[in-house]
Amino acid sequence: RTSSFNHFATEDPLSGESQEDYVCYIEMVDRQNIHLFGVGNRSTKIVCDMPDSGFPTPVSNLHPLLIKKTRNCSFHNFYIFGKNVRYTVHVNGIKESESNKLWFDNVEFDSEKNNGEAANSWPYGSQPIGIDIASNMSLIFTNCINPCLRGHFGSMGYGRHFILFKGCYFYSDATNVLPSENIPSPNSFIDYRFIGNKFYGLSTLFNGSLKELGVKMKISGWGNSVVYFPKPTLYFNEITDIAQTYKTESSILAGNLVNLYGDKANG
Repeated sequence: RTSSFNHFATEDPLSGESQEDYVCYIEMVDRQNIHLFGVGNRSTKIVCDMPDSGFPTPVSNLHPLLIKKTRNCSFHNFYIFGKNVRYTVHVNGIKESESNKLWFDNVEFDSEKNNGEAANSWPYGSQPIGIDIASNMSLIFTNCINPCLRGHFGSMGYGRHFILFKGCYFYSDATNVLPSENIPSPNSFIDYRFIGNKFYGLSTLFNGSLKELGVKMKISGWGNSVVYFPKPTLYFNEITDIAQTYKTESSILAGNLVNLYGDKANG
């Protein structure tokens, strides 16, 4: 638990590859085959509740947990909280060139909207997970709470990517699981799979403007609760049944849905 910058002193040892330094509470940088286990997501906590002002570095670079250039690692039974930070967990870096796999199991990601100087430095507020998608990335979330992503494909984000959400609970108003429109990567393909997840309230899988020439995607799964598609776009290449009910603001998406057998379905 930290609430002071005096105890928030770990700098990213690979900062030479970045234009700005990252400052993080816990870093796992350039590691592989490391598996961390807590005793339970209510008992093993990583908490960073930072002040509203006086930042020694832009708040956009503050992270309770930084995972960068890390391969085949997993995290089990943790509660991770961040306030007045950019991301509670920041995954990877845009310079990565090797394939990697990260697994989060029974992890609760929590963030609180930034205040004061932090709100001006990072207008999006604190986010649960920030991700710079590198080449051939696999991200697996099982039995997690609010594994909401905000991120983009970097210049090295080519190849086939796999992201699985299984048995997760989403309580936030929007679950961002797509890269932003800032850096599309036309040579990439991403396979999203949703199995047995629970969405509460107005749950949107996709948030933000998307470029039609961006990443190609397949979205599939089963046994999920209601899912809401707010902005239909040609960006979606294939959507199979992932939820009991589909909602949409437009009829555009309905004609593009397919059921388990590949037949057109109106949802």
